Amino acid sequence: RLAPPRIRAEDMEDRLHFEPRGPQIERAALLERILGGTETIVVIEAPAGMGKSTLLGQLARLHGWPIDSGADLPPADGARPLLWDIPTDVDLVRLPEAWLRGAAKIVLAQRPEVRIAGLERAIVYGRACVIGAGDLLFQLDELATHFPRARARRVLEATGGWPVLLPLARRDGPDGGALQGLLENELLAPMATDAFVELGEAMAGREPGPDSDARLVPL
Repeated sequence: RLAPPRIRAEDMEDRLHFEPRGPQIERAALLERILGGTETIVVIEAPAGMGKSTLLGQLARLHGWPIDSGADLPPADGARPLLWDIPTDVDLVRLPEAWLRGAAKIVLAQRPEVRIAGLERAIVYGRACVIGAGDLLFQLDELATHFPRARARRVLEATGGWPVLLPLARRDGPDGGALQGLLENELLAPMATDAFVELGEAMAGREPGPDSDARLVPL
C-alpha cells in the first residue's frame, strides 16, 4: 500500500490555485483559533476558492509541518498535529475512534460534500469544531495588512471578503468570465441552502440564525 504523498511547506505555492500572486494575506486570527482551541479535531470546510488549502499551507509554513494530501488516512505520530488536505475524490472519512476521543490533534481541509463519520459526536463532546465558509471571509483588519486601509475597505466592499474574488483587486487579475464560471460551478452550485444562507449572513456581518447548520460553526 502506497504511503500518501507529503508536501513540503515551501512547495505549497504550486497547490494554491485561488490565492493572488505575491505575498499572501496572513490569517493570524484563524491560525490562533486552530492552534489555541481545546478541540483536537479541526475541520476547515468550504467550497473551492474559499482558502482552505491556503490556510492549511500557512499553518504548515509557520511550524514547518508537512501536509498529507493522499486519499488514504494518514498516520499520526503524536509528535505534531496532523495536517490533511483531503482530495476531491474522497467522500467519506472514517477517523480512528481514539482520534474522535481526542487522542490526536488533526486539522482537515475538505469540501462540504465530504462526510466524516462520528464528527457530530465529537463536536457535541467538545473534541471537534468546524471552520466554515463564513469564517474564511476576509475581515477589514486582515486586508489592511496587505493593502492601504482605505483601499482595503474598498476591496472588502467590492468582494464581500470572498478569498476567490481578491485577485480582482489586482490590475492584472484573472479574466472576469472565468472567475464567474468558477463561482457558479465550483462554489455556489454544490453549496447546500443552509450553508449559502450562513455565508450571506457572514458577508452582511450578522451572526447565523438559530436554524443554521450547527456543523458550520465551532461549539
